[in-house]
Amino acid sequence: MTPQYQRIVDGDRGDCNQACVATITGLPLDDIPDGAGHKFGYYGALQDFLDEHGWVYIEIGPVLYWWLFYPLRNVPVIASVPSQAFEGRMHAVVACVDDSDRLVVLHDPNPGNGPYDLSLEGVPEGHSMLIRREGLPDGRRVP
Repeated sequence: MTPQYQRIVDGDRGDCNQACVATITGLPLDDIPDGAGHKFGYYGALQDFLDEHGWVYIEIGPVLYWWLFYPLRNVPVIASVPSQAFEGRMHAVVACVDDSDRLVVLHDPNPGNGPYDLSLEGVPEGHSMLIRREGLPDGRRVP
């Protein structure tokens, strides 16, 4: 995992999620699409792009009991947490369940932020997993 830092810090059009995708996949941040012009917006463009590179993006909604992910210990995911820079907005960070079964931030793409303590921040609003397509049954593509 090579940490990538966001280049656009903005409450509405920031690229923190793109920086997290680049961090986990190792793909260049400049190549991660912003979704402009795609009929399904950012996530449609992201799915198409990742499919070309052998990855699948899976969004998981709010998980009250994030520790249910303990079988995935130390697997990086994208967590949506309260922004430190913009009140009422969310921010993407790379996180994982550590060996002590705590959800911890591995990388914050905004170098201006202070540390996050996810035990105090509450339940992340969502998680996104990036899975290598060959890890799917029969190597099938996800529609």
